[in-house]
Amino acid sequence: MHVLMCDAQCWGFEHARFNAGLVRTVQCAWPEARIHFLGERTHLEHVRSVMQQHGADDEVGLSWEGISIPAREARDWKRMPHEWSWSGRLINRARQLQPKLVVVCSVTNTSLLALKLAMHKAGLEVPTLALPHSSLRWLLKPPPRTPWNRLVGLRNVLRVPNPRALRLVALGPSVHKWVLKLCVGDPAAWVVLDAPYLWPEVPASRTDADAHPKVIRFGYLGMVMQGFELFKRLADEVSSEHPSVEFELVGFVPANMLDMASSPHVRGITTEPLSFDVFVRRADALTYAVGTRNPEIYKVISSVTFIDALACLKPGIYLRNPYLEHYFERMGDVGYLCDDYDALRDVVREICQEFPHERYRQQVHNILKGRRLFEPATVARQLRTIIDACEEDLRSGAKGRAADARVSPRASEVTS
Repeated sequence: MHVLMCDAQCWGFEHARFNAGLVRTVQCAWPEARIHFLGERTHLEHVRSVMQQHGADDEVGLSWEGISIPAREARDWKRMPHEWSWSGRLINRARQLQPKLVVVCSVTNTSLLALKLAMHKAGLEVPTLALPHSSLRWLLKPPPRTPWNRLVGLRNVLRVPNPRALRLVALGPSVHKWVLKLCVGDPAAWVVLDAPYLWPEVPASRTDADAHPKVIRFGYLGMVMQGFELFKRLADEVSSEHPSVEFELVGFVPANMLDMASSPHVRGITTEPLSFDVFVRRADALTYAVGTRNPEIYKVISSVTFIDALACLKPGIYLRNPYLEHYFERMGDVGYLCDDYDALRDVVREICQEFPHERYRQQVHNILKGRRLFEPATVARQLRTIIDACEEDLRSGAKGRAADARVSPRASEVTS
């Protein structure tokens, strides 16, 4: 049995931990499968490195194939030449391998368009999953202004008829719910999967040590984007009252946002992306993760910040959004959900005034227990259910077409 996986979007360490978790999920679902992973060469190195750290890099059951993908900075039509290239190669490999399934780990508007058209042209009827990730945020924005970019905009791409074998993956039930509410394209094309993750091992002494921090440190995780101005404001306001408390960026600032992001009360401001090891080391040193990004976008995308905080066993203090509400309900008390900035600031002030040692210890315990939801062995059961249903749909469709062919009159029998 073969499984064909491909990421035609990510460079280097982007999504490396997610893709490693996805590969491991496939391994758990079909232990006998040989997995063929196509991607940008440095990205493959990072994915493989993560898997090696977790003892999941099976040299017999895994192969890695470098491909040419669109430049990171390319947008819309400028991406299409490379999109045609990788999608054509994927279809050719699928024809050669006749895999159990195809997984396209990350798609943009243009890569999804290329995939749909390539599948239609080839008549490919192998169960195929495509994961849009943050591209779904464009559903909340106005369509592109220029007609040529509007043609390949996500709304139009989703309206292109969906190949029978293609399923689009929403990473979380709340994302699935909102995508269906927006109802662009075929609702039946969507399925839901919790985001798989390979969690690092945690020393038994870690919980008690973290519940008594020498310095209370609040961190903003990941690339600076809309919402960081609230984190900076929080640092400025709270630092004046509690000068021993620290606020840190564990990530980087796009160069064009450096002036906005700079603050004497926020440590770690840099325009250079952090290596994975540095990111983990600095995230581990935090007490709390703080989420001040625009809650609106989490209607249709998963929160990488939340997953990263779970990986480092950090309770979070977040602006309330649908994605977090869902997982807080399932996992219990793993932090604080705040209705607005003022409520978030009040929580931080209360923590600074009197640290909640027992609640913090319980929150870390709940994270350890609750993050099993995202473990590959758990997500593998969801994945098998999705593929079983897709295979049944394809079999039913094939039987229907065969029945139609049997009852259709021959051309010589049709009279005018």
